[in-house]
Amino acid sequence: MMRKGLIVSIGVILLFCGTSFAQTTNDESIVGTFNGEEYSNEALGFTFKTPLKWYLPTKDQITKYIGKEVNKYEKIEFVISKKKIDAPENTVLGYSLMKQPSSQITARMVAESTKVYFLKNPDFRLTKDIATERLGGREFVTFEMGFISFPKQSVRIYMIMSDVYLITFALTYWDNDGLKEMMDSLNTIKFQSK
Repeated sequence: MMRKGLIVSIGVILLFCGTSFAQTTNDESIVGTFNGEEYSNEALGFTFKTPLKWYLPTKDQITKYIGKEVNKYEKIEFVISKKKIDAPENTVLGYSLMKQPSSQITARMVAESTKVYFLKNPDFRLTKDIATERLGGREFVTFEMGFISFPKQSVRIYMIMSDVYLITFALTYWDNDGLKEMMDSLNTIKFQSK
């Protein structure tokens, strides 16, 4: 049962990204780098520090736990977890990219459509409604969902548009300590001036 919870928690990175508006992308020029302490994406112009001693799963390990269908919809760029990726009740920080078909699409539009879609599922509950929050001097759209079948598990989502890319950070956590570590990490995000 816990493994299923882990699959849900990592898979939610995909599910909360508004695939109704998106186009797939295989643009390798937007791939970032990770040096063990900091993730950097020059193409999209941001960096953030990661919690020390967390695990960086391989792409094969990620695919094993979230399924092969993921790349049909989005490009998961980065996942880091507090424990090994297959550990129960794991805290996971991930971010994904989706190319949007128009610059008219906003992060709030995607968040609204995603929220509506997920609230149709009786296992999801909204624990924090859509709001804006500043991280790294930029305004993100955020909301949080919980799961009826895993009452201790929550997923907090942060979305921002960068040109035509929707950047989504998904923070899956089981306790406030895990959430604090991930928020400390996201609060280090820095965007380059354009």
